Amino acid sequence: MTEISRQPKGIPVGGQFAATTHSEPGIVLEPKVTPGQDADGTRWTLDGDEYTDVYLSSENGIEARVTTDIREAGARATVVDFRGRHPLEVAEQTHFESLDEAKAHAKTVRAQALKHEHVYISPGFRSPWGKVQETKTLAVGIDAVYTAGHGGLKLSHTRAAEIDPAWAEPAGWFEEDCAWAKAAITHHQDLPANYVAEAHKIARRWYPEEYEAIVGKDPARYGLKEFTPQG
Repeated sequence: MTEISRQPKGIPVGGQFAATTHSEPGIVLEPKVTPGQDADGTRWTLDGDEYTDVYLSSENGIEARVTTDIREAGARATVVDFRGRHPLEVAEQTHFESLDEAKAHAKTVRAQALKHEHVYISPGFRSPWGKVQETKTLAVGIDAVYTAGHGGLKLSHTRAAEIDPAWAEPAGWFEEDCAWAKAAITHHQDLPANYVAEAHKIARRWYPEEYEAIVGKDPARYGLKEFTPQG
């Protein structure tokens, strides 16, 4: 009589290499921290020469660059946006005491830039003040626009959406005499300090009620340590 080998109960058929069911492991491995990868999973490629180490990390068209140099302590960081018509330095090169601080700064600046899209206004486009003759990108999503007789700021959709409704301007156009100040104050963190300081002076003079109601309610939101209604 031929004997039939029966599969033990609970074991899948298919031979000794048949797949069996396993429970999920209870341990989750954290990303490995190396010179080329941070604890948060950010990857960096390494370059440089006999004096410097250059760490490069690109995400969606924005490059973070951190450099260390054996001839000086600390590290330098800069961020460049390649998504527009021309490369845009999102943040000026800044020196930090450590490599980790420089990396953290570069990643924070990049994350902020990725929240916004570019304006893409070119000479020949129509504006509220006539045909555009020249443009200059001040920050991601903030362009200065010049025409034959006037000009102002053009904000991208995401930038314009962050303007307080009481200060909003049609389609994100802010003329150069006064209204530009409302856009500059709102996006102060991405613009030069002297430019923003002038914007506060203009807003106090031309929009005193709105300025007090908006900026006075939350000075820190607009980069102020204390609120000054007159000036």
